[in-house]
Amino acid sequence: MHELAATESLLTAALRAAEGAGARKVLRIVVSVGHYTGILPEYVEKYFPTASSGTAAEGAALEFQVLPVRVACGSCGTESELAVEDADAGIPEYACRVCGGREFRLLPSNWDIRVESIEVD
Repeated sequence: MHELAATESLLTAALRAAEGAGARKVLRIVVSVGHYTGILPEYVEKYFPTASSGTAAEGAALEFQVLPVRVACGSCGTESELAVEDADAGIPEYACRVCGGREFRLLPSNWDIRVESIEVD
């Protein structure tokens, strides 16, 4: 059910941006979704027509970009990406490419969902 709240938040952000640009219609919304948000794009797509009905975003296309899993080395702080398959399998085999460290922390972007861009008319 949190997809409905996410859909409404994304819609609000897109409408504000469109209004700020003086646009009459939102044609496309590009959304980035962190791997660990728990947001399923297909549900956002399901809720979007109802949430956007009667707004400048009614009929807009949605495009999703699932962000790679981002980590930082616990020793030197170097940031890198993990293959999603490795992250989903549990704690992946990880070695920092700079210092060889084997401890890491997940970065906050893994839980982000945001409007990356909108196409307006």
